[in-house]
Amino acid sequence: MKIKLRTLRLWNVVDKGTDNEEDDMSTLETILAAVPTEYREPLGAKRSAKEAWEAIAAMHVGYDRAKKATAQPVTNLGFYIRVCRQKNFIYINR
Repeated sequence: MKIKLRTLRLWNVVDKGTDNEEDDMSTLETILAAVPTEYREPLGAKRSAKEAWEAIAAMHVGYDRAKKATAQPVTNLGFYIRVCRQKNFIYINR
């Protein structure tokens, strides 16, 4: 999405904000067209494209944290499997 905004020369509106309402609404429209439909209403209620972008960034950080927290036990289990194979016994994590 960032690349599309840069291509359309709208990234500065998101990055620095703008007082030009036409540019802001064009940028917000481009953002809303790129997100899933369930995000369009809450993002469309934002006062500016910059606020909408910051909301998307906050959602993405939350997603990354959840993804990392879910991946961590799997990584640890892989470590235990390797150790157990070297010592010739089976470890079952329940």
